[in-house]
Amino acid sequence: MGRKGRNRRSEAEVDDDAASTSTSNTLASVSELGSEALSNGDPWEDCIELLFEKRSSTREQALDTLNRLFMSGFMYDEADAKQSTLTGLFIGSIKRGGSSECALACKALGFMTLTLGPCEQTEGYWCEARTALQGVLESSKDFGAKAAALQSLALLCFIAAEEPSDTEELLSLMQKHWTSGRGPVVQAAALRAWSLLLTTAPSGLLDSDFIEASLGKLAKCLHSGSVDVRAAGGEAAALLYHCSGLAALDSDPAADGENGMSSQSAAQQLGMADIVDRMKDLAKNTGDASRRSRKDRAALRSTFKDLINVVEDGSQTESKTALSMIAEHPK
Repeated sequence: MGRKGRNRRSEAEVDDDAASTSTSNTLASVSELGSEALSNGDPWEDCIELLFEKRSSTREQALDTLNRLFMSGFMYDEADAKQSTLTGLFIGSIKRGGSSECALACKALGFMTLTLGPCEQTEGYWCEARTALQGVLESSKDFGAKAAALQSLALLCFIAAEEPSDTEELLSLMQKHWTSGRGPVVQAAALRAWSLLLTTAPSGLLDSDFIEASLGKLAKCLHSGSVDVRAAGGEAAALLYHCSGLAALDSDPAADGENGMSSQSAAQQLGMADIVDRMKDLAKNTGDASRRSRKDRAALRSTFKDLINVVEDGSQTESKTALSMIAEHPK
C-alpha cells in the first residue's frame, strides 16, 4: 500500500501530461504534411500558408491540423492574432471547397468563434459567415457538409448574433432541416442546433402555438428509424418543456393553463403526454441490436430514462458536454 501511495500522481499532473501529449501529437501531424511551405517553425503560420495551396487535399490537411490545434488547448492568443486571415480562408473554403474541405472549414470556423467568444471580432464576421454557411445548406448535396454547416451556424449565432430576429430566423431554418427528412445525419445535427438556439430564444416566441407545433414535430422524430434522431428529438422535447415554462406549471397544481384549463390538461393538449409515453417505450427499447453495441444500446436507454425524470419529476442529471464533438469527420 505504501509503495502504491508514493507512486500515485495527482489528477492535475495527469491532465497536464495528457494536454502535453495531445499538443505534441498535433505538432507532429503538422510536420507530417511534408510540404515545402513548412518552414516558419510556427504550425499556425504553416497551416495558413498551406491553405493558399491549389491542391484541395493539402488544404484539407491544413484545416484538419488547425482543428486539432484548436482542440489541443485554449488557443485564444493565436486565434486573436490571426483572426482576420483565418476567417477569410475558412469562409473561402466553405464557399469554394469540395464537400470534405467545406465540412472541415465549417468546423474550424466554429472552433475559432468558440475560442474568441462574444466580441467585436466575431460580431464583425457573423453576417458574412452566416451567408456562406446558409449557402452550404442551400446548394450542397453532401450530408456531412450540411451537418457541419448547421452546427457551425448555430454556434456562431449563439455567440455572435445580437439581434433576437437572427435567432428566430435560424430556429425556423433548423426546424425546416429536421422535419424535411434530408438524411439522419442532417436531421440529428439540425435538432441539436435548434436546441442550442432555443436556450436563447426570445420569451415572446415561446407561445402556445409555437410550443404545440414544435412538440408535434418532435413527437414524429421519436419514431424515426435513426437512433441519433430519436435521441436528439427526445433531448429537444425535454428542453422545450422546461424553456417554455410547462415544467413550472406542472409543479403547481393550482396553476391554470390557457383558457382556464389546468396545467395538466394544458400540457396534454400541447402533446407532452404522448411524448412522455414514447420516451418510456424507448427507455425499454432493446432494438437496433444489429447496428449498435450492447454498451451503446444501454447508453441510449439511459438517456431516455434521464429525459423521463426531467419531464415527470423535474430532476436533472449532471452531465459533461464534449465540445470536441464538432470536430468529428462526416461519414
